[in-house]
Amino acid sequence: MSSKSCSWKPAFIAGASSYLFACAFAITLLWPSSAVGQTQCGKRQDFVDQLKTQYGEERRYIATTNSKWLFEVFVSEEGKTWTILVTEPKGTSCIGGAGENWESAGRLPGEKA
Repeated sequence: MSSKSCSWKPAFIAGASSYLFACAFAITLLWPSSAVGQTQCGKRQDFVDQLKTQYGEERRYIATTNSKWLFEVFVSEEGKTWTILVTEPKGTSCIGGAGENWESAGRLPGEKA
């Protein structure tokens, strides 16, 4: 994947605005700002183990892109903390985002059950 363009379209995302959000998200992984610091990357299982032991987070959501990238969302039992883990096809995983106070949203209008 070229670091200067976002040419992949995630399989789980529909609509132009969601596609633009996904491209922006991918760019932030490729070019972290100095205010945020370096993107944390490493072995997937190391992250999974650390998220479980330090934060009590377990995988709640999973999605893959057409280009075989794996996106996982880990959330603590009560939603106090959450982490997005992104794994490239070659196996390297990076923290795509993390925060507090995860809330599950209801279905969007017109969304099937």
